[in-house]
Amino acid sequence: HVSYLRFAERALFDLVRTIWPSQGLQSWMSRNRVSVSGIDLRYLQSTRLGDRLEVWTGVLGLETRKLIFGQRLVIDGSGEVVADAVTEVVFRDELERIVPMPRQVADIAAAHLHSGAGSDGAT
Repeated sequence: HVSYLRFAERALFDLVRTIWPSQGLQSWMSRNRVSVSGIDLRYLQSTRLGDRLEVWTGVLGLETRKLIFGQRLVIDGSGEVVADAVTEVVFRDELERIVPMPRQVADIAAAHLHSGAGSDGAT
């Protein structure tokens, strides 16, 4: 089950690389001081050893101080859903206080909101 969380995290970073391509991931993370504030991971079905999973990831919502990503883990080929995740990301200042999302990040996230322009992070 912990592997599902790792797969979801990897797919989330892949999405960040996809929708903010002009900024390297490390640069984006350090400049925007991003941290995960919560993850809700629901296990819906078990898998068998050797099953190949895909993680579908997209922007689910945005608030002034938070980005919300939705993820679905499915068995490659059959499309059976094995888990759903919602990950909340906040932005912090140099004193680790939560601050409003940078305008550039908000604009790009809004453009991808519910657009289906996510990433499929196969694992």
